[in-house]
Amino acid sequence: PIPTIGIIMLYSVSLIICLYIGSVFANLDVKYHHVKDARLCNNVESSHNAHSCKLRYEPDLEAGETYNCDRRKIAPDQCRVAVIESGHPSLLDAYEVLPTIESDQSVRRMVLKFNSSAQLSVEEVGSRTDNFLKSHLWWYVTKEPYIWSPANTQQVVVLSRVQHYFEPSLRVMSALQFPTQDACKKTPLILHHRDFKHPGWYSMLAQYAHVHRELPYAITGVYVSSANSVNDSTSFISAEDCPDVVNKWECAFLPVTNCSLPRSVTHCTGENCVVSGVRDTIMSSAIFNSASEDATSIEGGSAELNAAKELTKRPLHTNAKLMEALAVQAKSEGAGTQYGKPQHPHQAPFHRMMFSDVDNYGHGLLLRPSALYRSRIADMIHHFQDATGFSSSQRCVAAQIRRGDRAAANLNITAFCLDPANKHSDYGCADVPFASVTLRHVVESAAKLVEASVRSLVVTTDDEAWLDQQRTELKKTHPEWKIYSLKTPNHTHLPRNKVPNPEVSLTKNDPEYMFMRYGAGTQSGVLLHGSIELSRQCEAFVGHFGCGGTMLVYKALCAQSNHREHVCPPAFDVRSISEQGFLKSSD
Repeated sequence: PIPTIGIIMLYSVSLIICLYIGSVFANLDVKYHHVKDARLCNNVESSHNAHSCKLRYEPDLEAGETYNCDRRKIAPDQCRVAVIESGHPSLLDAYEVLPTIESDQSVRRMVLKFNSSAQLSVEEVGSRTDNFLKSHLWWYVTKEPYIWSPANTQQVVVLSRVQHYFEPSLRVMSALQFPTQDACKKTPLILHHRDFKHPGWYSMLAQYAHVHRELPYAITGVYVSSANSVNDSTSFISAEDCPDVVNKWECAFLPVTNCSLPRSVTHCTGENCVVSGVRDTIMSSAIFNSASEDATSIEGGSAELNAAKELTKRPLHTNAKLMEALAVQAKSEGAGTQYGKPQHPHQAPFHRMMFSDVDNYGHGLLLRPSALYRSRIADMIHHFQDATGFSSSQRCVAAQIRRGDRAAANLNITAFCLDPANKHSDYGCADVPFASVTLRHVVESAAKLVEASVRSLVVTTDDEAWLDQQRTELKKTHPEWKIYSLKTPNHTHLPRNKVPNPEVSLTKNDPEYMFMRYGAGTQSGVLLHGSIELSRQCEAFVGHFGCGGTMLVYKALCAQSNHREHVCPPAFDVRSISEQGFLKSSD
């Protein structure tokens, strides 16, 4: 129980906030209630798979060693929702008061209700929501209006707070990324300036996270364009969907910093100058001596780079906001990400990739969809649900199946991989070939992770024609399983003469495959991130953990899935299937 004085102080704070709001924003009515959704206070025990948190696996533990269940709770009277009702057509007052309300740590959710008579601009609501979320990394959208949604649902925005043990680290990240302009000029900049094409999203994120670890207190910037033209398209956004913004990253995702980026990048000219005009310093990232317009690039292997690494090992002491956030983080007792136990933890060889530090940096900072992207993703899932009957409460297992340019047509993959010359090919010959994994393997693996009543599989894949064929075959052997996936851009948005031939397997040189994965722009990006979003409602995961695509989906589910945060779902690595070990047995 909370001491009486604590309760008095808690409600005194609430009273002060209410008085402040009432005196400044007369058109707002703010009320506080206890949160009925206990998952915001305790995001583990209310899941379907309630006992999975009792086992987790780490590389330095003996197989089968257990941890106590993660008891991340907030007392009920410290877990509240603030309902903000605006009687005025203007959105300004409602959004300006959010920082004041969220400063009360007991507020775990904020609900904005707008006057039903107000003619709201959905675009303006999205813009103001993005502006709040931009620097408040510890908040995310649970509900919001979309242009395509019915008018009677367009008057409410619901924002939820991340699980309380993880807020301090996100506050540190925010203080680092959104400092004063003076701090920007005194801090080196890591600039990620490549499109997310080959080698893929996870490989790029892993590289970016590696660079961040080398310069932990450098500021990160992301700038994706070709020739600094509004007409540039990327692998994840089409120019026509973002006609007024040059940095296409900020069409699909929220800005990652308020610091200025170097003019040598933002004002270069010539085809692909944003990538080729700046030499990468570490891996696929450029390092600059400051996060400012007049910053100069740092050469790889130079004394200047060593000095920048040394400088960014420590926080900038004049960044008061950052120093305060670090002090709070030092006092917090974070539980750490919890891992659902793999089916065969001593056999699943994905330890190093599993613990790559992509979570907070990749999903907490970089991959936060903008209002435009959130709307497109929600629209795709909405149409998928209407077409299939798949509900938002349906229990499921998520899977990522990598094929595409990793599974060549008419290739005897066994003979190919048994040839020592092909051991390090892109087809997975060093371990378990991607082409040897069937849908039967996946569902039989999934069945080991969930109870018999769960027989829905949500698949993320880059080979829809293969999946459709496998669906037909699976009905003969495992009719109880229902297989779901989002449709590729080729099938849903292309003219009939551009629809790929379903009889032809995709190859890395196939222009239709490249269109589906990269060339469709917004449709390609929404397919990938929509598939991840759909997978978040699932309670277990199956994949090939030697694949970056599998790791991308898995890490996203670790960040948030099954109504929990930083709790990785129980996972099965298909490389641990005994019949897939033919390469090892031949060594």
